[in-house]
Amino acid sequence: MDTKKLRQKILDLAIRGKLVPQDPNDEPASVLIEKIRAEKEKLIKEKKIKRDKNESHIYRSDKSYYEKFADGTVKCVDEEIPFEIPESWEWCRWRNLFQMNPKNTIEEDVEVSFVPMAYIKDGYANEAKFDRRQWRDIKLGFTHFQNNDLGIAKITPCFENRKSVIFKNLYNNYGAGTTELHIFRPIVFPIIAEYALYISKTENFISNGIANFSGAVGQQRVGKDIIGDYLIALPPLEEICKILSSISKLFLIVDGIGNDKDQLYSYIQKTKSKILDLAIRGKLVPQNPNEEPASMLLERIKAEHPESKKKAKNTGDNSHYPFEIPKSWEWCYFEDIATNDLGKTLDKIKSGKVLSLSP
Repeated sequence: MDTKKLRQKILDLAIRGKLVPQDPNDEPASVLIEKIRAEKEKLIKEKKIKRDKNESHIYRSDKSYYEKFADGTVKCVDEEIPFEIPESWEWCRWRNLFQMNPKNTIEEDVEVSFVPMAYIKDGYANEAKFDRRQWRDIKLGFTHFQNNDLGIAKITPCFENRKSVIFKNLYNNYGAGTTELHIFRPIVFPIIAEYALYISKTENFISNGIANFSGAVGQQRVGKDIIGDYLIALPPLEEICKILSSISKLFLIVDGIGNDKDQLYSYIQKTKSKILDLAIRGKLVPQNPNEEPASMLLERIKAEHPESKKKAKNTGDNSHYPFEIPKSWEWCYFEDIATNDLGKTLDKIKSGKVLSLSP
């Protein structure tokens, strides 16, 4: 089994808002973005960071997405939006969540961590080893970072191999290392860096970087502005915590698939069940507003089989149904869409079970 594809599917569901359910009580991501913008303004006034001339804000109006820039100009960015996101989520540029490639200011005789590229694990891991060096020996000619910073390899083939990590447990909180890293320091809430780490390991992120490589063959790199301009689908803070927890648990299952063949069949069944559950809830594929709604399909079935007397179940009030369904779907009974040629076999199904019917 290709465990890489399983991990990619998990990450794809996560960044689209389909891995964990949305909670209407969660503070929306728009509030989170405002907190980040306020903290950034505070740091600028304190002269701890410089204002980013490419700063922007993405918002939605009349079913379209617009981006407002620091100079006041506004443009429609509908063509850049890759997929629909839950109502409580927001689109934003990567650069608006982080300081990019910040510098450390510490005493020269302080011992810190030193991390060459070989010490960063590739793939889907979040691990890096380090040596101890005095700051005076590595403060020049190396990339700076501190605990909770996100480091992403910028050079081929390390970038394609997903060499990226959240730095943790650095000696005296600080470190430096290979110049072939881009560093992203969260403005607030370090957990945002952990969410971005998983985004950096998605196929779309890697493909976007490769498409924008610059430099000679064998020494190609992805620039920091390419990553800075990358669009992030940002969930509410509470949902980010749930997503990270779910990814961690599912990745452990995938690890088990690779390490324990005896559990393979069980994991396949669980995966199939998850896929089927997403399918019947209308979350496996995107909804197309131009498609004929399921209500019209039911009307055609009734016209061809007038013996069906039941009325379609609309979505006006789903409180007594098992789950929410898309607006274009309908609730119906088995007998609304099928005939029984097996005697009494389907009586119980006919009398009590409802189906979610898609267009």
